[in-house]
Amino acid sequence: MHHSEIIKALRLSGSTVDILGCGGTAFNQFAQLGDWIFELARRHSKSSAYIEALGDVNVDVIHNLIHQHEECLNTKLALETELTEVAKEMEDLDIKEATIKKAEERVRQMREEHEARKTSLNMQKMSLEIYLEHQNEQVTELQQSIIDAKEYLLGSTRLSMKAQQREIRRLINALFSSCSEL
Repeated sequence: MHHSEIIKALRLSGSTVDILGCGGTAFNQFAQLGDWIFELARRHSKSSAYIEALGDVNVDVIHNLIHQHEECLNTKLALETELTEVAKEMEDLDIKEATIKKAEERVRQMREEHEARKTSLNMQKMSLEIYLEHQNEQVTELQQSIIDAKEYLLGSTRLSMKAQQREIRRLINALFSSCSEL
């Protein structure tokens, strides 16, 4: 059976599998694999025919080129894998960077709130210190006023007592004088 007939039979079977609704994915993968194998076989046949047509082609050179091509494909696959890994790491770093930026923004906001609160408290402290100094001055003035009032009262009381003592002496002297006249 020719490979084009096999591919037609696989496609016809694929339609039947789709209608039945079971194993469709696996069958489609199998059919694609068959297509790929036949395509490679066709290319290989063309390559073989071309090589035979050339006649004087050095087979070792061709095998070496095929080997180099396979190494190149393996290197390409390794580089693509590494590139995918690097891209994934960069994506992870971008996610981390977004998290870091959010944290930095939160820290900036906290710093602003802290500085505003600190400034407010410093102003409140200065205001309270000024008010306390004013109160201390008032206390000192009031204490001095009380001392002055007490000293004045004490001075008045002393004068009054001296006046009373003089009056008492005068009365005692008057009493003695009255008693001696009697």
